[in-house]
Amino acid sequence: MLISMLACIRMDGPAPLLALLNTRWTASEMSGALESEDRNSQTIVIAGPGFESIAKEVASMLGHRAFPLLLPIVSSGFLEHEFANEVRHSRQQSSFPAEDYATQFSFSDKDALIIFTSGTTGGSKGVRLSHRAIVVQSFAKLGDPCNYSQETTMLASTVPLFHIGGISSCFSVLFAGGKLVFPRLTMRSAFNVNATRRSLMNSQAPANTLVVVPAMLVSILQHSDPPQSFPHVRLILIGGQSAPNRMIAQLEETFPNASIIQTYACTEAASSLTFLQIKQSGKKALPSKKNENQELNGDCVGVPPPHVSIRLYNTSERAKKIINLPYQVGVIATLGPHVMNGYWNRGKQQKNLEGWLLTSDLGFYDNQGRLYFSGRLKDIIRSGGETVLANEVERILLKHSSISECAVFPCQDEKFGEAVACALVTSSPMKLEEIRDWCSEGGLATYKRPRYLFLLRALPRNSSGKILKNKLVARYGRIRPSKL
Repeated sequence: MLISMLACIRMDGPAPLLALLNTRWTASEMSGALESEDRNSQTIVIAGPGFESIAKEVASMLGHRAFPLLLPIVSSGFLEHEFANEVRHSRQQSSFPAEDYATQFSFSDKDALIIFTSGTTGGSKGVRLSHRAIVVQSFAKLGDPCNYSQETTMLASTVPLFHIGGISSCFSVLFAGGKLVFPRLTMRSAFNVNATRRSLMNSQAPANTLVVVPAMLVSILQHSDPPQSFPHVRLILIGGQSAPNRMIAQLEETFPNASIIQTYACTEAASSLTFLQIKQSGKKALPSKKNENQELNGDCVGVPPPHVSIRLYNTSERAKKIINLPYQVGVIATLGPHVMNGYWNRGKQQKNLEGWLLTSDLGFYDNQGRLYFSGRLKDIIRSGGETVLANEVERILLKHSSISECAVFPCQDEKFGEAVACALVTSSPMKLEEIRDWCSEGGLATYKRPRYLFLLRALPRNSSGKILKNKLVARYGRIRPSKL
């Protein structure tokens, strides 16, 4: 698939526009994403083994000319490319000026790819990303703190290539002149912890770079019996959500020589907006807690690369004002060559303020200029006239030794309008009173403590490991009588 993408992107003359489809979607969802109002459009549905039937079904459902193109699967192995020589990259530079390269080499602002959002709070949207956006965000990983290079060998089977984190990392490795390792996997498998561990133990192709979400790391750590160590891994790039501190401590034992980088990214920005170096050369680099009470409201995600500008706006719909003071939560906005060209065939582009793209994320700065992620704008619970940030409650819950996974979401409530609910995956049975007492000890006000508890075997997630709260709300968020 990646080779087919590269062929289309580098094609001389009029080139097809690539739309990367989520392999977990149904035929109806795929056709809905590909449908065009222009009946003269033509679509080729490229598919590999295991997807022949759904590719044909998708092509037949479209209202314009479409046909499937079935590709064989190649054997496992490496992929290398001499992109690095074409852009004359110099490893002597301490900070990579991605925006300068985009200008110097005149990368096109035309659409290159359509990447669909993960749809954690609603339906997926097709994001139109330009050649320039993809290049500058890929180059950002060649500088500090990621420092992709010719020595980088990345395991390319952890994050799906149809998500921005996966495809951007692959392009970064190719730009750096490194290698991508493609182990032999079944086409329809999601993240496979056993296959990942086998790949890490492969002496012929030892990957030294992992791009993962925290849920994948949990699986790797839990399936280590007896405990194993992977000293050859040099970099772990974490996206999707922040990794808790107790996980970082476990990673130090399993990956003793790995630098650990936390990222904050969104599809509309063509990948990572900020980087935080958590660990380097066996030493922790966690941010110091200058204001513990304030910083409970979010997870530190670091600082942006040089070509990315970030600012915060207040959450008012009527009058947007820039927030300049630390520890004040606002809507994250970004400006630069990395911003999307718009959405494909559906929805409206986010409100644009003088070129700034408003994300749907909340955050704040500390007094050292580092950005903190506080959750989704839609991830706010309005309970009895008070505002509750779901992320703040989740941070407290995850500190409990018996809670391995959690999601906080709103339940409709006849007294409070909305009430705080939590879905937990625990190692032992827990009661609501115990959860509320724990939140009280953690410093949460009464209105922020969960009023409803749901114990689950696993939380619903998408293919990139992100929790699908919309499914929790649909199943458990109906109107309930107030009990507390």
